[in-house]
Amino acid sequence: MIRMHTSALAFSLVLLASPSSADNLIGKTIPPYPSGWQEEGGACLLNCNYSLGVLIKAQQRLLYLGKNLPQSTASDPRWQVLDTMPYPEPPEGYELVYSACEHQGTPDPSLIALVKIADNEWLDQVRFAYKANINKGRFETISTQGVRCQNIGWGL
Repeated sequence: MIRMHTSALAFSLVLLASPSSADNLIGKTIPPYPSGWQEEGGACLLNCNYSLGVLIKAQQRLLYLGKNLPQSTASDPRWQVLDTMPYPEPPEGYELVYSACEHQGTPDPSLIALVKIADNEWLDQVRFAYKANINKGRFETISTQGVRCQNIGWGL
C-alpha cells in the first residue's frame, strides 16, 4: 500500500514538473490561445473571479488556473494564466474529475482528482489529487484522504 502511494506521489510530481507544451502560458492573457490550442472546458472558481480551464490541441490537453481580467465580459472572458500543468491522462478504469469534488464533506470546485470509475454516485477511490490554490496562484498536490468526487453520469 505504501508503495502505491509513493508511486502516485512520484507520478504526480513528474506531472507538475513537466514543461508545458503550450509555450509557457504563465502570465499571459487568454484568449487568444497559442497556435492550434482551443478551450475544451472549464469551471468558475470564486464567483468566476478565477477559472480552472482545459485547453486542447489534437490529443494533447493542458490544465490552467486563470484570474479574470478587468476587460473581461460575460460573453468574452479574458484570463491571466497563473499556472499550468499537463492534463493527467487517466489509465484504464480511471477518470479525471474537476469541479465536482469535495474534501471532508465540503464541496471544493478547485479540486482535481484521478478517481476509479464505479457505478456509484460518489467516487472515493482516489489515486491522486490536486488543488488549484488561488491564494498561491498555482496547482498543488494534496493528500487524497477525505477527497471524493461526484459521478456526474451516475443514474443516467
